[in-house]
Amino acid sequence: MLFRRQRYCQRCNVALTRTYVSLCGDCFQIPAESLRPMDIPFADTAHNVCAICASESPASDLNHVCERCVSRHPDITHSNFGRNREAIFSQCDRCGGLQVPAPDIRRREAFTYFRTGQPKPQEAPFTCPGPGARGGPDCAHEWLLVQSIPPETEEPLEHDAARLFLNDEQMEALRDSIRAGTSTRWCYKCGSISHAHEAIP
Repeated sequence: MLFRRQRYCQRCNVALTRTYVSLCGDCFQIPAESLRPMDIPFADTAHNVCAICASESPASDLNHVCERCVSRHPDITHSNFGRNREAIFSQCDRCGGLQVPAPDIRRREAFTYFRTGQPKPQEAPFTCPGPGARGGPDCAHEWLLVQSIPPETEEPLEHDAARLFLNDEQMEALRDSIRAGTSTRWCYKCGSISHAHEAIP
């Protein structure tokens, strides 16, 4: 009978279960505090593939890290931050804060953060303070523009996916929205989101 040798996290020494990440020597040197979830794209692949750079190596040459230690970036404390580098913005469902990528999405640290209760954005990531940071339903909103898409001058393209799921009336509303452009506002007091078609004071 063969016995599998127990593996341990090479950062905290806890015994590893089936949920762990394998990292090559170079990627293991990246500080866990600087790694966002989006920086670890291959975490669900076989354990002989580095979760960051996808280089293949024998399992014995890789460093095995538990889920808790692979990333310690403040973004992981938020419900949606750091998961999609190309998103226009990401909102945390718990605290209402926003993470907005800079125009140059190739820069790893190029994000702006909006923290509920603070009208000015910040460059430094922050730890989620939890649901208590959000204002109540009777908030006197103070809106900040966080995203604006200019109107299209040409006739909008009809995407096959939209035609499959939308009726004629919904398709026309989608075309009108694209022609007009859209904008998204965020209330810094309570973390609510409002889009251009909604009444904004």
